[in-house]
Amino acid sequence: MKFVPTKASKYVLKCLKDKNCVTVVGSPGVGKTAITRHVALHLTGMGYAVIPITDPRDIRDFYKPGQRSVFVIDHIGGKFTANKQMIDSWEPLMGVVEQILSDNCKIVLSCRSQVYKDKKFNVLVPFKSCECNVNILRFSPSERKNIAKAHLGNYDHKIIKISDYDFFPLLCVICSKQGIIDIEKFFYLSFVVLEKELNSLWDQGKVGRCQICALALCVINDNELQEKYLTSKESSARHVIDDVAEACGLNRGISLVKIKDEMDTLVGTYLTKINGIYTAIHNKVFDFLVYYCSTKILGCLI
Repeated sequence: MKFVPTKASKYVLKCLKDKNCVTVVGSPGVGKTAITRHVALHLTGMGYAVIPITDPRDIRDFYKPGQRSVFVIDHIGGKFTANKQMIDSWEPLMGVVEQILSDNCKIVLSCRSQVYKDKKFNVLVPFKSCECNVNILRFSPSERKNIAKAHLGNYDHKIIKISDYDFFPLLCVICSKQGIIDIEKFFYLSFVVLEKELNSLWDQGKVGRCQICALALCVINDNELQEKYLTSKESSARHVIDDVAEACGLNRGISLVKIKDEMDTLVGTYLTKINGIYTAIHNKVFDFLVYYCSTKILGCLI
């Protein structure tokens, strides 16, 4: 598939003129991996050798002093949630990473927003030095049009207006690979993509379940969850939180600080936070969260 240059990809290339490490951050399906690969291929034209990294030790083993190399790392820190074991395996290599960067090599990484925001990720200091947030550099209408054309060829232009999700590129890829005929209907009913992502979170254990719990609390509070609700000492609020936590497979009495921390990692992906109030990032996302929570924890919503 043809890569479509966007504000985000151009920003990464601009950053790499002055910096040697850029982390492409964003929610699922926004094209983080596509950007890192495009940037790496662009750098080959400048004499860089592309070295994909799948294991942290690879960056030490494949580094050759004096060789112009660009190391490409996908899903740094975890594919769905912050993976402590993965982060711990990278931490001892930060000295090697600093050496590589001082040797005028490049490192381009992709990372999910909730992983990048997780406190556990902060120990990977070089990877926090320069961020390109794809969700902030939102696709323009012309970029959406070009992305759709690249993947779908002839398409109904109404899908540009129907689907203003950040994961528009992923929808185009899925639609193309599956040979979907009714493209407009697929884009309108794109809950299938969100459901797959949240099911993956659900399967990630306590951290993922805690994030689902946080989203469910937004649903229960009718898409206006006040931050102070998570610090409330009222027994009624605590009882509701415990019921939701238990329905998500967590222990009653779970730390409210933990729930708030996980909720904050979802800001920019599924949630927004304005003046201490959490809401779904889009009305369609909230509609989906209502549906999803009703299938997982219906008893708490009644």
